[in-house]
Amino acid sequence: MPGSHGKERLAELLEEGAGRLGIELVGSARDKLALYGVLLEEAGRRAGFRPPEDARVLVGKHLLDGATCTLAAEFPAGVSVVDVGSGLGVPGLVVAICRPEAEVVLAEPRGSRAGFLRWAVWRLGLENVRVVRDRAERMSQSGARFDRVLARALAAYPVALKMCLPLVGAGGEFVAMLGPRGEEEVAAAGEELAKAAGVVKRVVRVRLPWGMGERVLVVVGREQEE
Repeated sequence: MPGSHGKERLAELLEEGAGRLGIELVGSARDKLALYGVLLEEAGRRAGFRPPEDARVLVGKHLLDGATCTLAAEFPAGVSVVDVGSGLGVPGLVVAICRPEAEVVLAEPRGSRAGFLRWAVWRLGLENVRVVRDRAERMSQSGARFDRVLARALAAYPVALKMCLPLVGAGGEFVAMLGPRGEEEVAAAGEELAKAAGVVKRVVRVRLPWGMGERVLVVVGREQEE
């Protein structure tokens, strides 16, 4: 069943919005992101939610918002990525589509959402994505480490630091997607950041298209022992 706004409409908005953000959608990225938007609409209807009347909400606040991670961090070929508490796949699935040479893990403990993610990965034909039903704490205890750790709406920033930094491997980065007061959240979490041996490497502020608000991306690395 097609999405309420249609794949073609979503593709048009993706091209327009990505251009405003300075994000290049190469290859089949635009069309796959549009299909992903359709799948999100379908999932929402099955759960009893009506898709937003304005398709720009879906594209701007979710699809392109997830893509802003590519403005804050590099995702070269072979880089290992984990999206912690992936939910319905933002930002992990978006990054996997935009950077098909990255190896992406979507970590989601809730069974219904993990099921949706597996279905979406299959529908999108993504071969660089693996879905695991697990929590960050258990993954880090088992020794899992990644080059890039992503989190959006996971928990309060200090809590997200405690959950995600242990998953960051040597030379890796934790990209936290925060709201418009992100700098204040980082300043207030100085003690937690020090305890976790983390170092803020970059703070990137992005204005989402069509007045959809602002996103602050905070990139944290780990202090390396000599």
